[in-house]
Amino acid sequence: MGTVGISMMLAVSAVVVGIAYLLWGPPVPYWPFGGPPLPPPVTTATPDVRTAVDLSGKDGTLFSCEGGAYLKAAFSLNAVRLALSDGRELILPQVIGEAGVRYANPDESFVFLNEGTVVFIRENGVRTYSGCTAQG
Repeated sequence: MGTVGISMMLAVSAVVVGIAYLLWGPPVPYWPFGGPPLPPPVTTATPDVRTAVDLSGKDGTLFSCEGGAYLKAAFSLNAVRLALSDGRELILPQVIGEAGVRYANPDESFVFLNEGTVVFIRENGVRTYSGCTAQG
């Protein structure tokens, strides 16, 4: 008698948990008759940068760095677009920084820091562009 009662309680519990999962769990595609629509995939949007950057144009600020390197930066409300002397172009969103304005990619392997009148770039923890000052 006890074994039958325990089996019945387990069966009822399994049914209740299954219904709760179907009602409040993640959407199950194609159940029943197509199921609820799946949410759109998460994407990372490119920040709104209103100015284009090229090293020969008038837009953005040209910075001269130590070792003969240079970069051009065009700032928007929440992002910076960089054109580096090695040919790379990047758009970085603004992130919360310790001191000064800071821009970084999601894993912070590439960081652009603006501290007063000097900017620098840190890649994988190493400064690759340092002592960069704006050219008048």
